[in-house]
Amino acid sequence: MTSIIKVDQIQTAAGAVPTANSLGLNTTGSVLQVRHHTVDPGTSSTSSLTLVATGLTIDITPRDVNSSFLIMMSMNECYMPASASSHAMGFAIARNGSRLSDTDQATINYSNSASAGATYFNYNLHSYDSPNTTSTITYSGMLKSRYGTTVYWNGDNTPAFLTVIEIAG
Repeated sequence: MTSIIKVDQIQTAAGAVPTANSLGLNTTGSVLQVRHHTVDPGTSSTSSLTLVATGLTIDITPRDVNSSFLIMMSMNECYMPASASSHAMGFAIARNGSRLSDTDQATINYSNSASAGATYFNYNLHSYDSPNTTSTITYSGMLKSRYGTTVYWNGDNTPAFLTVIEIAG
C-alpha cells in the first residue's frame, strides 16, 4: 500500500515559508529542475545588426534564491548566401532580454569572399547564470548579422534547441 500526503503549503512555526535548503531538499550541485524547448519554424533570416529573437525561449521559476543555471543553446543549419562579400553571424543567450553570453566580438563563419559559396554550420553556445532570485526568469536565444547581410538559421527546417538546468547552490 502506498501513502500519499498532499499539502498546499508548508510553513515554519513562525509562519514563514521555508526554502528548499532549509527543508533539506537541496544538495549543493544537484539538479533541481530541467526545462527544454525545441523550435522548428522553418528557415528564418535577418539582416539586423542588433540581436533578434530566434523563437527559443524558456520561462523558469527558480526553486531557491541561491540556485545557478546552466543554459545551452544549439542553432542548426545556419548559413549566409554566397553572394555576400562579407558575412558572419553573432549569437547570444539572454536573461529577461539582457545578454548573458555572446559571440558579439567574434565573427562566426566569417568570409570576405563572394565566391566562397554558402557555408552551412551548426552552432552551440553555453552560459552559466546565478540570478539571485525566486522570480520567474525568461532565457532566450538571439542572433544577428555582423555585417548587415542576410543570415539564415533553421535551414531545411532543422530544429534549434534551448535547455535550462537549475543547479542547487
